[in-house]
Amino acid sequence: MESPLLESLPHIIWRCDAFGERFSSNDRWERETGLEPASSYGWRWIQNAVHPEDRAYVREQWRRALSSHAEFSYETRLLDSRTGRYRTFFAKVLPIFEDGVLTGWLGSETDIDERAQSEAALRLLIDAGTRLAASLDASDAYAALLDAVVPAGADWAFIAATDADGETRIVATSRARDDASRAARLLQNTVLDPLAPALRSARSGFPYVETQLGPDWLGNLSPVAQDAFAGVESDSAITAPIRLDYRNAGVLVAFRRNTAQRFGDADLPLFCELARRLALALHNAETYAHEQRVAGTFQRAALPQTLPERSDVFFDAVYEAGRSEALVGGDWYDAVQLLGGRILVSIGDVCGSGLSAAVTMGLMRQSIRAVGQTTPDPVAILDAADRTLRAHDPDRIVTAFVGVLDPFTGELTYASAGHPPAFLREADGTIAELWTSGLPLGLRGKHLRSNAETIVVPRDALLVLYTDGLTESTRDVLEGEARLRAELAKPSLFENDSPAKALRRRLLPNGSRDDVAILTVRVNAVREPVAEGRTIRTWRFAAEDVRQAVEARRALADVLRESGFEADEIAGAQLVFGELLGNAIRHANGEIEASLVWAGTHPVIHVLDDGPGYRSQTPQLPSQLSESGRGLYIVASIAEDFSVVRRARGGSHARAVLPPLRRPRRRAAPSPNGAQAVPSEATAGGSPRAPN
Repeated sequence: MESPLLESLPHIIWRCDAFGERFSSNDRWERETGLEPASSYGWRWIQNAVHPEDRAYVREQWRRALSSHAEFSYETRLLDSRTGRYRTFFAKVLPIFEDGVLTGWLGSETDIDERAQSEAALRLLIDAGTRLAASLDASDAYAALLDAVVPAGADWAFIAATDADGETRIVATSRARDDASRAARLLQNTVLDPLAPALRSARSGFPYVETQLGPDWLGNLSPVAQDAFAGVESDSAITAPIRLDYRNAGVLVAFRRNTAQRFGDADLPLFCELARRLALALHNAETYAHEQRVAGTFQRAALPQTLPERSDVFFDAVYEAGRSEALVGGDWYDAVQLLGGRILVSIGDVCGSGLSAAVTMGLMRQSIRAVGQTTPDPVAILDAADRTLRAHDPDRIVTAFVGVLDPFTGELTYASAGHPPAFLREADGTIAELWTSGLPLGLRGKHLRSNAETIVVPRDALLVLYTDGLTESTRDVLEGEARLRAELAKPSLFENDSPAKALRRRLLPNGSRDDVAILTVRVNAVREPVAEGRTIRTWRFAAEDVRQAVEARRALADVLRESGFEADEIAGAQLVFGELLGNAIRHANGEIEASLVWAGTHPVIHVLDDGPGYRSQTPQLPSQLSESGRGLYIVASIAEDFSVVRRARGGSHARAVLPPLRRPRRRAAPSPNGAQAVPSEATAGGSPRAPN
């Protein structure tokens, strides 16, 4: 092409015949490639100038064009034979027709290498930024950056981190191919000589392009690692310092093995930015780890350190923060033994996540615990927690389930504040859903109270309380509840010593997006019959049989005396016992059952009747002229805790917790029937349930 106009254009211009064979090019071809125009004739230009990785693509574009006779365009990399580097060009090809017949092709190639490199660098930065944003610890950040850099920006790479003692160790290597992969594996965990040329960036704080990668470039290595590094035959490397909080945190080292694509100064800004983004990710990881330690310490303090240990009730629990939660969440579980032997269980979920939700969680759990020590009514406990939440965090919503279990009678009274229902799995496989109505805490008003329900828990039953993280992991609540029921139905779970942990493992094998809490209560898994002369004394007689009531009162005194109580303590206990028996006799016509059991160091008197049932009001000091109400007032004055509740199957249950011994309990001599009257350690936590 001799046209002055074509020669003045900043493009390579060429012509082909109808079959795509090039027969002319302007002088720009030689200026861009260093090759004579004749080297591009025919199809030789593909073999002589096009990057090997692009040749198949270019041939395919031409094959389609020769078939369709349509104009087309493509991008390819052409070799500059003088420097050995490839540059990116944009090709535009137009068909030439004469009288409707294809006679040839006219094409141009424009240097777009600078734009292509900028776009590639931008893509690499975006990819690295996206990967680093998802990393929450240092090892994840190292792997994320190397996965982005190789192979998009380098053939292989590694990261060396400097610790507080100044030791620099290779902590991550890229997953490259062939011999580079072997070298990377052998270099993992290698401690580098601080004076090695590879650490020049770490020492100075500046990036460098390295083209002299001799055997000693990484310093003193093991012979095997040295041979592996030399075998990679890298032509160039870039070292970029990693600066974290104004200190040297390590160095990013990337290698290229193709002389035609070796690193140059133009690549330095890209790798400096990659190292800077890695440093930011490492800073975030350190901050996250610190906050996780603080939050974890708070979470452990907010959740119960231990669960009650008893011979008749067994607990298992698990809490796990969700992957999508901010360090900690607002789920909790709790079980605490109340004065007199009853057990308060609760579970709940504070809407939201993070430290503020965990603070509210701790407040709700402690509020429920505190109120539960004064009243066994789950509704009153939830109402008090609602008022506490409104005063502390009025914009927060909390769901909760509260239950009070009486191991002596086997009765469970429970109420819910918008929480998923608990499940009761009986020994025969029957599964019952414990559901009650009630709005969540924070939404309850003065006239919007929950309803409490009372059930008798069968022997060897399993009570399962949970938060919605267990059933909503698939975002399908119905499916989650069905899976939970299916697991509860399996004998292997029912017989498992750690059913809560087994449920978490089976239903959430890969963890949960939301935090999850599970509390299981196995009731009366081991039961001994009530017998005379043991740690429990029980008397049964008809309400009209006054003689038996007197005998029971006298026997109570004998048991307490043998247990080490003083005369004044026994007199008070007899007074309480007599008042409770008298009250039951007045209100019941059937059988009366009275028991003395131990709850820790406290003796507890239980009186059960089959009467119409009633609930006691707070005993008030009666009028001086009134005889009514003096008995219950006396009982409440002597006992450390006193309550009367309706039984689930009819009748009333009066409970009086007596003061503990004023001095250490002595071991009594065997009673006439050969049994010890002093409670043993094995049964000090409670008693088997008396038959109903």
